Amino acid sequence: MASVLHAEHLTRRLEADVAVTLVDDVSVDIRAGECVAITGASGSGKSSLLYLLGLLDAPTQGRIVLNGIDTSDNDEDR
Repeated sequence: MASVLHAEHLTRRLEADVAVTLVDDVSVDIRAGECVAITGASGSGKSSLLYLLGLLDAPTQGRIVLNGIDTSDNDEDR
């Protein structure tokens, strides 16, 4: 069965006076019908990862493929 959501090497960094890494090199492959839970300690990047996977934020590095469509080139409107 094909992946509904495939993410490779997702990284999200905030660049400021001190750089902060929110998500560091996360890969995931979710197929149709699967139930997935994201768990971790407070401040570990769960919400940041969900923002990336939900296409509400763009990764600093890596790519997300949703239903076979690579979202790397999406603009803000798409």
